[in-house]
Amino acid sequence: MDGETNKKLKNANSLTNKIYKEPKLLTNFSGKLVCEAPTLELYKCDMLFDHYNEVNTESNQEKIPMTIDNVCLRGMILENT
Repeated sequence: MDGETNKKLKNANSLTNKIYKEPKLLTNFSGKLVCEAPTLELYKCDMLFDHYNEVNTESNQEKIPMTIDNVCLRGMILENT
């Protein structure tokens, strides 16, 4: 994201860990990430995660708050997962 090549630690949000603990729930999983407008702060981005699966086919009432530490962006390479 910032042009650096050093590794950055990313962790799943604790609520998504609880909701999607079973691998079968991820088979029909989809959702969207609603981000705040861009700011000058490169390392700050607050988002809300609206998720769906075969059990819950409509938008969730409670969207999960996320930060830049909870998401992998385009071009990132996962290691030691």
